[in-house]
Amino acid sequence: MPLTGEVPELLRAWVLHPPVVPQPLVLPPTRDDPATLRDVGKGFEVPRLIDGQTTTDVSFQWSERWLVMQSTAWAKRQQHAILARLTRAEADLVRLRMKKGARADAVRERIDSLRKRYDVAAWLEVTVTETATVQRRSGRKGRPSATTPVEEVTTYQVQWTVQRNEAALADALTLAGWRIYGTNSTPDDVSLVQATALYREEWTVEHGVHRWKGGHLPALPLFLHIAWRIRGLMLRLRIALQVLALLEWQARRTLAAEQATVAGLVPGNPKMATAHPTAERLLAMFTVSSQ
Repeated sequence: MPLTGEVPELLRAWVLHPPVVPQPLVLPPTRDDPATLRDVGKGFEVPRLIDGQTTTDVSFQWSERWLVMQSTAWAKRQQHAILARLTRAEADLVRLRMKKGARADAVRERIDSLRKRYDVAAWLEVTVTETATVQRRSGRKGRPSATTPVEEVTTYQVQWTVQRNEAALADALTLAGWRIYGTNSTPDDVSLVQATALYREEWTVEHGVHRWKGGHLPALPLFLHIAWRIRGLMLRLRIALQVLALLEWQARRTLAAEQATVAGLVPGNPKMATAHPTAERLLAMFTVSSQ
């Protein structure tokens, strides 16, 4: 789910105060390590009733399951990034130097700009204080007399203190790695763990669709205008995509079964070996061999 609208507030509320006890997300072993289960995170689900409306202003509703899940690896990366940014921002604030005579407003502007640059304004509180000192001095050179004019000179000293907002920082570290995913499948069809496994393999589908977007089977630019010709073109591209996907899957499956790799597929690096070749590079080798 995109982090827009009501989703961020719902995510925050559900993670900080879970409506149910989160369950561990343990996925089946991989082909490379068939003896080890994969503990990838934890999560829970919340049923939702969604209101919709057609173009003819007919209202309807449908049920969804919102899966609230945390990836352990992603949470650690986010937490590390938050603490690293915070540490750098604190160090820069300690080293911050202002021009002589700078007022509190100018200092706050520099500090706010620095906090915005590191995106730590929610977790780093800065207090700026300004002290004014008034000095009286003679308005002309030489020994002053009773009639010598006196002028007052005001100097300002600005200081700032930096303090972490521990409560906000703790919430941010707790929220790290959590996202909401939606599905209209029933729990009998797709469990929470199965949905996690399916989503983590979604890149394989996107990898194929990328070939249509700008890879070796581009659907654009499209110069056809007749509907049946467009459908025919997309049917041919779909068949070609299935062939490439099948070729790639079979090659990787065979290499995994034989625990082998293949080299010579990367242009400019003939010694580089891989167990996950792409169909395009495999076919390119046949083209080179035929020449």
